[in-house]
Amino acid sequence: MHVSWDIPGTIRPVCRRGALPVLDIPAAMQINDTEESIPLLPWFEAVLLETPLEDRTGWVFNPVSLQTRIGRNARHGRFDAEWVGKVISRVGKKAGVIVEWADERTGRPVKYASAHDTCGEVVVNGCEMPACLPL
Repeated sequence: MHVSWDIPGTIRPVCRRGALPVLDIPAAMQINDTEESIPLLPWFEAVLLETPLEDRTGWVFNPVSLQTRIGRNARHGRFDAEWVGKVISRVGKKAGVIVEWADERTGRPVKYASAHDTCGEVVVNGCEMPACLPL
């Protein structure tokens, strides 16, 4: 949600001649306040390359309200990462996808799949985009 093609202060994909493509992450977006460049996962690079050069401005991902599909006007502007994360967590709970069982000893409840868990699963499985994750 924080990835843009050209908006300063956001996470941006960068392709330099003779170098592997990376995501530049500004220090302000890191818990450790350190600017970082990380290599792109192959499937993520493929997703980015689907966008023609002339369309690479603004946000990389710009989800729109589902209200428009049923003929209603959207009530909000661009969704933020927090809202999208809550929706994904609700889907994980409704689907019954448990990533951590309840712990009676600590009182911790069952944890259902979230956006973070989904991304982590992709990395653990050899960085290949699973067929079940729509983009």
